[in-house]
Amino acid sequence: MITIDHETMKDMNKSTVFRLIQRHAPISRADIAKRSGLNKATVSALVAQLIENQFVYEIGTGDSSGGRKPVLLYCNDRASHAISVDIGVNGLLGIITDLSGKTIAKREMALTSKEFNIVLANTEAIIEQLIHEAPPSPYGICGITASVPGIVDSKGNILLAPNLGWENVDIKTALEHTFKLPVVVINEANAGALGEKQYGVGKPYSAISYISVSIGIGTGQIIDGKLFTGANGFAGEFGHMSIDRHGKQCRCGNQGCWELYSSEKALLEIAAINMNRRSISFEEVLVAAETGNQAALDAFATVGHSLGIGLVSMIHSMNPEAIIIGNRFAKLKPYIQIPIEETLAKHLPSYYQKAVKLLFSELGQEAPLLGGSLLATSQFFNRHRIHLTVH
Repeated sequence: MITIDHETMKDMNKSTVFRLIQRHAPISRADIAKRSGLNKATVSALVAQLIENQFVYEIGTGDSSGGRKPVLLYCNDRASHAISVDIGVNGLLGIITDLSGKTIAKREMALTSKEFNIVLANTEAIIEQLIHEAPPSPYGICGITASVPGIVDSKGNILLAPNLGWENVDIKTALEHTFKLPVVVINEANAGALGEKQYGVGKPYSAISYISVSIGIGTGQIIDGKLFTGANGFAGEFGHMSIDRHGKQCRCGNQGCWELYSSEKALLEIAAINMNRRSISFEEVLVAAETGNQAALDAFATVGHSLGIGLVSMIHSMNPEAIIIGNRFAKLKPYIQIPIEETLAKHLPSYYQKAVKLLFSELGQEAPLLGGSLLATSQFFNRHRIHLTVH
């Protein structure tokens, strides 16, 4: 028989009350009691504590059903702020958000080098900029999240980020030393999956496969509404599975990796050949496709079919309700959706085709930033014994 001590029960009840205020504000104490099943005295005591801690505030009164008008409660989303930085191959994106995930300020910076110490210095510079833009708040900055395109273990160590040329590096300790704040380091696609589940097109689904396609491919998996990371923190990573065992050599050491055929880098290589160019940018290929250039359209189709091949294996493995194409490729829906769907129709059993929806992110490159912010704010609430569900 499981027993729960008084303090644990109090924390559970406080978390329940806070979540109800988050979801249903403006809400009265009486309505919280009705929805939670807690008695009115307990609710009043917990609300008083939340107000004292500046997590909740009163504003106005609601309609009365007889007697005194109820006082309405809101969450104080400006009690603290979180910083989230996405470390990409070519640049940094950073935001500062309030506790609801609303972006207060955004900064970006191009990277001229992938050398770890230089990227670290640039990351610290963009965080410093965001700290200076934070509005005054009772708790200041609650934490920092850094998302990276690589394999990150459960302790925040970056084991391998092949497109950055990093192996066994520790950015977490360095950032904590500089800013004296809690730091979370997470795989970029995992952060993106969290962002899409909480704020994006993934909201209605409890089983999601998020595909971040940029220079490489990263994937994040949501199972039963929660991020699936496995025993050591790096489960569900499909970008480096082989789709051609005799294929190209990858920087990860494997051959025929999915991202070699389906990423932005692959697209630019194919487009340059198709269009008789020595090199070409992502924006140039996109403009060419928008004007009906067949060589550009063919490049998108080729990459779309290769994306579909990898998705077939992912669908068999994860059985998601929804696949979300994110990052830079989110804007390519008009050019790659049909090739992907054609490949899925050709290679998937009909029952799988009916069970999964192919979606394109509306958050784009914001998804990992918002997912990172969610992690930082959730850890902040945990430290104050308010436990929220991180989807």
